[in-house]
Amino acid sequence: MQYFKARLSLALVFGLLSSLSLVPVFGTAFGKSNQSDAQKTIESDDLPGKAASIMIRQRLEKIVSDISNQKSDVLPHELKDFRKDIGNLKIITDIFIFSFPKTDNKDPLLKFRKDLDEGYLVAGEFKDLFDKQGITLAVKNPETGEWSKGTKPKDIEYPNDALKEKRKVYQEWAKKFQEKDKQKDLVEYFSKPILEGLEMRKQKDISRMYWGGLPKLPSSESNLGQYLSLLIGQLVDVLSDDYTEVIAIDDILHDEIAFHDVRKRMRSLGKIHGFFKEQIDPNSNLSEQIKTFESIASNFGAIHDKMIGLENSSEKEKQKKAEEIKTLWDKERNRLKELDILRLLDEMKVFVSK
Repeated sequence: MQYFKARLSLALVFGLLSSLSLVPVFGTAFGKSNQSDAQKTIESDDLPGKAASIMIRQRLEKIVSDISNQKSDVLPHELKDFRKDIGNLKIITDIFIFSFPKTDNKDPLLKFRKDLDEGYLVAGEFKDLFDKQGITLAVKNPETGEWSKGTKPKDIEYPNDALKEKRKVYQEWAKKFQEKDKQKDLVEYFSKPILEGLEMRKQKDISRMYWGGLPKLPSSESNLGQYLSLLIGQLVDVLSDDYTEVIAIDDILHDEIAFHDVRKRMRSLGKIHGFFKEQIDPNSNLSEQIKTFESIASNFGAIHDKMIGLENSSEKEKQKKAEEIKTLWDKERNRLKELDILRLLDEMKVFVSK
């Protein structure tokens, strides 16, 4: 396989990795700037550990800063973007799962990943107090002062007992996560990635939305371009198989697992695309294909939200909501058949194998 030759590879593999431009780190923990870190760049022939170190520390610092800025009476709808940031840091950790060492029979990376899982969960359970209401949050235009359609934040009501309980659980996690000595240790750990070789981990500890379960793991000598090319190519293979299974399903409520896997795998490709979007060739057909997958994942997400609503509905409402889900699924299936998604996936397989 030929890897990442100038603009050619940029077009072939989502435009992700040919001569990656600046990925800035906005300082170290606790707001102290570090000019040498901020000026670091990532190239496609760098080892994965270099990119991992920069990207994880950048996102970790933002999360800790956001926790510090949250009010004591933070509300569920205010955690939407924050929870996404935790999710993105989880994904970066999953992509670079082999880039940090075990120490003294311990695995700080897996402990960190577990802490992120917990934070994502408790922030999500807190945010669910808003999501389950099925309302749209109105947003104020800072220039005109006008509000978009939806419910204004001041008009959102929450059950007082549940609000206090879920907020307390979330804030207990946040307090532990931002603890100064803990963050100091994390910054030190992530500042020392593996630059020669890889730290292999058990399959059960690797996300199956990224490296977990894939037939080929990266070589210890892989550069960043080769590393991500191998990952992307295999994700496309798996997605193609899963998609073929899901598009044949008539009643999506009877096979939700396969449906969710396809949605998550499309999101995985979209996330990789998003992390490196500054390097995408705007003239590449593949960037358009990624946009198609992101739109599918969004539509699948809307159906998923309906499924959650179904679970939380009364027996009287269940049949009506189940029919709504079936209608949405039938409409989406017809749209996907017209788009010929399998052809797009086959084209992507050819591109990443060159």
